[in-house]
Amino acid sequence: MRTNRIYFRQTCAVCGRGMRVQIELLGREVRCAHCGATQSATDGGQTAWTDLSIDERIENLERQDQQLAVRQA
Repeated sequence: MRTNRIYFRQTCAVCGRGMRVQIELLGREVRCAHCGATQSATDGGQTAWTDLSIDERIENLERQDQQLAVRQA
């Protein structure tokens, strides 16, 4: 028997793409399918990429660079 899953939308804090996240993953780390960045799954109060300052965007991109370097090592 197939169960219906409930999803919510979340914006990736690094690349700004929309993510479809299962509600069961709330509070856990999820990975963006587009850029591979990890972040906590939240259902509200999220900051859109365009609402971030330049410094916050740079910090997010630097964090992703560090995550990629760790994976490649």
